[in-house]
Amino acid sequence: MSMNTLSAPSPAKINLTLRVVGKRADGFHEIESLVARVELCDTISVTRHEDGCFALDCDDPTLPGDGSNLVLRAARTLAEAAGVNRGADIVLRKRIPAGAGLGGGSSNAATTLMLLMRRGGWDCRRRSWSGSGRSWARMCPCSSTGRRA
Repeated sequence: MSMNTLSAPSPAKINLTLRVVGKRADGFHEIESLVARVELCDTISVTRHEDGCFALDCDDPTLPGDGSNLVLRAARTLAEAAGVNRGADIVLRKRIPAGAGLGGGSSNAATTLMLLMRRGGWDCRRRSWSGSGRSWARMCPCSSTGRRA
């Protein structure tokens, strides 16, 4: 692992309560939910580089490795919001079953964002997240804060 590589666990969550309160114009549902992290975790490793390209290596062949993957969409949205022309190699080691309702995809996206911002230079706090970018924080508050949300 390179000295430029950062890794972190990407925890699963469970819905303690869930209520659908409406449907947004983008097709996603507005919900009210109380969630808590559980012990089960994926692992994300990020190696940042200067070429502006993003690549994903995932050990679950059922997940897309292209631009439709939530991890890559989050990383590209952050780079755009931060106004940087950098990229990263992202390694995802899955332990949370895909599609099981345990929030693995959202947690993976939140963990990727945290790792990309950790060393500075990807600061988007002074910029607004355009369009769907704002939804990342809404999608994964438990993943990004480590508390019940």
